[in-house]
Amino acid sequence: MNAAQRIVLVVGIAAVLGRGLWPPWVYIHTEWEGSWRVTPAHVTVVRPAGFSFIDDPPQVKSPDSGVRLDVAQLAMQEAIIVIATVMGVFLFKGRRDGCYRSK
Repeated sequence: MNAAQRIVLVVGIAAVLGRGLWPPWVYIHTEWEGSWRVTPAHVTVVRPAGFSFIDDPPQVKSPDSGVRLDVAQLAMQEAIIVIATVMGVFLFKGRRDGCYRSK
């Protein structure tokens, strides 16, 4: 592995760790609709809450709300970082001395 590949790998690992330590969060709010004549149904509203440290989630805005990790967005971001890192490592593949092969 040459120096360029090592740099790409270190940056990719740092990005994965950073994304894992400061993940995306969402606010969850459940509202009840209906009246006493109609069977009530609940509606769940999900809104982005931004990025926050894993040990310090965003504050809940109301007592009937909650906050949770946006696992789907986190997984997508991690996958994109891993794919970009692997592509970067293969892009800078060459001789060990840093000289690249000519065809």
